[in-house]
Amino acid sequence: MPGNRGWGILVLGLALVLAGVLAGCGETEQAVPEASAVPAGQPDLEGSEWNLVELRGAALLPGTNITLSFEEGNAGGFAGCNAYGGAYETAGGGALSIGMIQMTLMACLEPEGVMEQESAYLATLPEAASYRVAGDRLEIVDGAGQVLLVFTQQQRAAMDPGDLVGTQWRLVSLNGAAPVEGSTITIAFAVGGSASGAAGCREYTATYEASGDKINFPFLSMSGVEACLADEVLYEHPKIKEAVVAGIPDPRRGETVKAYCVLKEGEAATEEEIREFCRENMARYKVPTMVEFRTELPKTIVGKVLRRILVEEEKKKHEEQ
Repeated sequence: MPGNRGWGILVLGLALVLAGVLAGCGETEQAVPEASAVPAGQPDLEGSEWNLVELRGAALLPGTNITLSFEEGNAGGFAGCNAYGGAYETAGGGALSIGMIQMTLMACLEPEGVMEQESAYLATLPEAASYRVAGDRLEIVDGAGQVLLVFTQQQRAAMDPGDLVGTQWRLVSLNGAAPVEGSTITIAFAVGGSASGAAGCREYTATYEASGDKINFPFLSMSGVEACLADEVLYEHPKIKEAVVAGIPDPRRGETVKAYCVLKEGEAATEEEIREFCRENMARYKVPTMVEFRTELPKTIVGKVLRRILVEEEKKKHEEQ
């Protein structure tokens, strides 16, 4: 864990076990079992966390991750796109049953096939009849003795949540994929369980709760929606590498919209070409009245564009006129 003056890469292990009915849940029909009991001859699953490595004998799709945790009589985790959970029961001889599955209802387009894999996994879980643990390997077996799912145990890290306070981080991987080119996502942890940062364009504030190597964010608030939407449109132009829109002083209007663009290597464009693209893709009041081409944009140490510096430069020009 770096000190409070450095930036680094933070890997947050988020183990989620869902209990109760989630807002907007999907369900797989199955009776909910009673409370868990420790099976004879097999270690207790309660409190353990696992990563799936085989689904009906096949490895997971590259770039995907499926987890399973057992906590307080509930089994759940991350299914590749959605969070899921359901009650579970164990009995003598390694018997295992998993009840009605509840899940969030997000749709993921990448990597290709992730939703089909998730559906297959969630349909397989209720078929569990028993389990076997050997070292750090967990096998879930059906009533015919066929191995359905194979997991490896997650290793817990000895972490002190107090070490987060005063540190700042830059995202380098999201569900196994790099952030969108040209975007910067950051988080900074402060005292009192508060956090803040940039989410690529918009800024956010949040509260967090940490215990050991687990962390969750109960509250999140975003800002800067309008500016973000305008910037995103400019990034869709095939010739633009980086862009930012800012409100600058104007002698007639009081303030006007200006776009600052960095073109991709070898590309050329005119101000009118960029403005025409904006007129076709955004509301009229958001279309920049001016476009300035630059070789680079002012940024923070982690790569966030400093819109404030651009505005200050324009104010200084306005005062000198």
